[in-house]
Amino acid sequence: MDWTVRRPRAADIDPHQLVQAMVDAGWRPYGGREGFYARLMWPGESHPRGRTTLVALDPAAQDFEPMLDAVLHELIDAADLGQHADAVLTALATAQAVDPHTATDLDEAMHTCWLEGNWRWMTGKMTTPAREAAVAAVLRYDRSMEKDPADWLDRSTLAWWEN
Repeated sequence: MDWTVRRPRAADIDPHQLVQAMVDAGWRPYGGREGFYARLMWPGESHPRGRTTLVALDPAAQDFEPMLDAVLHELIDAADLGQHADAVLTALATAQAVDPHTATDLDEAMHTCWLEGNWRWMTGKMTTPAREAAVAAVLRYDRSMEKDPADWLDRSTLAWWEN
């Protein structure tokens, strides 16, 4: 999905819905100020001084829309987070009755890349958080297929960098 073209508008976003979509996609709440802003740690970050994002919560605040717009730009520019950022943008677009690709479409695309492509080479070009997202997508799609659970893929066959 080209989110630079179909990006949700800050004025149309419920900030609490944005925070929930980010948490659902892997961001972790890390402080903030109730009623004013939420601070979320990016997926894959483990240190409190790692990358965080502030989401304005008070629509009456003067910088409310610019702060939400900045979060949307961060998500669009987060190519290294692939599915995480896309999942948030997809959730927001869905809430606005836009018809984006579904998470299942993205999972199937990653599964096809694993099945038909050079998985080690492709994931070798990714950051660790992006690799984790790719592995999670392949495993989700694999488990959604109608087959015996004994035939499901094992994480160790996908996460070559852990071996």
